[in-house]
Parts: sequence; C-alpha cells; structure tokens
Amino acid sequence: MSSRIKNRIIFPILLCMIVAVNVMGQDKERNTFYIKPLSYDFFFLEDLIIHSPAIGVELFLGDHNVPFNEVNRRFSASANYRAVIFQEKPVIEFDGEYDENATSHIPWLFHHIDINLDGRIKRHQLLLKFFSDAEVPLAGGKDSFQIGAAWGYEIIRRSNWSAILGAAYSYGRVWLFSPYFRLGIDTDKFVLSLNSYFPHIELSFTIAPESRVRFTTDIRMDTYREDYEWIFWYRIFGIGVKASTVMYALYDNIKDDFVCPCGHTERITFWLEFGSVFAVMDISFLRIEAGMITGDYIYDKSSADGPGKGFYISIKGAIPIL
Repeated sequence: MSSRIKNRIIFPILLCMIVAVNVMGQDKERNTFYIKPLSYDFFFLEDLIIHSPAIGVELFLGDHNVPFNEVNRRFSASANYRAVIFQEKPVIEFDGEYDENATSHIPWLFHHIDINLDGRIKRHQLLLKFFSDAEVPLAGGKDSFQIGAAWGYEIIRRSNWSAILGAAYSYGRVWLFSPYFRLGIDTDKFVLSLNSYFPHIELSFTIAPESRVRFTTDIRMDTYREDYEWIFWYRIFGIGVKASTVMYALYDNIKDDFVCPCGHTERITFWLEFGSVFAVMDISFLRIEAGMITGDYIYDKSSADGPGKGFYISIKGAIPIL
C-alpha cells in the first residue's frame, strides 16, 4: 500500500482516537463491552452450501440510553469479521452454458470486515467507518475496501429528536466528498435512526417500540452490499422477509479493457443475491433465525444462473464482558 493511501487512512483514525481519549474517563458506570456478534450462519441451496462464522467486539463509553439533549460525551466502537466459506466453489453458468474461466476465478473463501468508530462531544459528531467484502481485503487494492470519515454539528437538539448536518469523505472503490446527515427520533409511537453519507446509508425504523406487537425495518446500503429486512414481532418472536446483495472484489482478475487516466485498475466482481422469508426468536443476547431462501449470481455485472432454492439457519449471540 502506498504512503499516500496510508496517510488518507491513518488521518481519520487518529481523529477518532482523539474522541476516544476525551470520552474514556466519562461516567464509567455506563460503560459496556461485548463480544458481539458471535454467530454462525448455514445456507443450504440446490447448488450451493455456505458456512459463515463471525466474531466481533463492541464497546460503549459515556452517555448512552439518555435523551438526545442530555448527551455530553459518548463513544462507541465495533469491529466485526465474517468468513464466507463455500463447501464447494460456485459453478458459473450463463443460460445453462458452463463458463470455465469465470468459475476458475471464484475462490472458496471470502472475507467481510466491518469497523466503526462513533464519537460525540456535546453537539459535535465524528464518525469513521471501514468495511470490506473481498477475496483479499486491502491488499486487493481500492476495489477491495471502502473508508468513510465524517464530521457533523447538531443543528436540532431536543429530548426526543436530534438532527446532525456535516460533511463526509469516502475513499476506496468510491472516493468523493459528500454531505453527512444524521437523524434520530425516539417517541412512544415510533423510533427512527438515519445515518447517511454517500455511498453509505443506514436506516432503522420501529413502530410501537414498547408494545408486544411491533414492526421493525432495517436497511443498509453501501458500496459492497445492500440489506433490507422487515419483521412483524409479537413479544420475542417474529416473522419477516429480507433481501441481501453482497459484492466481492476478485483479487487475481483485473479487467483488461478498463483504462483510467489515474492509473486505477478495476477488478471483476462476483455478486451473491439472496431473498428469504423467515421466522426469528430474539431474547436480547441470543437470536435464532431460520427460513426459506432463493439465490442468484452476478459475475462481472452479468446475471448468471443462480444456485436455486433452499433454507438457512442463523444463530447470533452476544457475551457481555463489562
């Protein structure tokens, strides 16, 4: 990795470390630390079997679970790793015709890395995100990761809602400056959380959050993935639908016909698309989910024959340390 790239990565990390130092001494009675997620997903489709273990950590310091206008100093950090392991490598076919070249470039293992640093000092909000879905993260070049750094100022500060506006910079597969917007609303009727800068959007919405019967929506979109989830809950049980698309950059497969004056090369990508109907049980530190699933492949932006239908099981846990 060149020194220029390292500087662009290290600077926002140091910025968020400053936030952490300012928060570390604040109200330690509210500090929490988890091993989360500790999970295992199993996908069984007609032409594909996937094992996907994951592990991560989460840290919360300062003012959490308080009204928006009482937040003085707050810091959270998380780091997650997930492996996507194919029991047998996917076979790429276009309209029933086997493509040996495309199939040969699909590895048996992909990596997902997600790191988040989120700091707040009074009305000032700082954010740093790193995520990668690739055969070889970082060493695979700009196509293999995305970094986002943002600063915002709270323009609306009330007990049950908050709005933050600022600027963000993204670097990696997509690099540009963009507006940064964050919105939080917390009432008895609904709870909404929006965190947005290009190309990243996180949206969480809950209707009747304190009721036994409630409805939740979670949406995440960024450079490498799109996740949509809708669940109808009764107590700890739920029935829902979800759709997920993940793009992986292939390390040893560079497009020969892609020419950029900046010298950037573009790697061929492999996409996994899943749609499912599922049932779930969530008891805070343990979530068990199972359902029916269908899958599709996209290779180099062209739709390929998918792995068919099947089922999946997901078990996610969290272990509190502090």
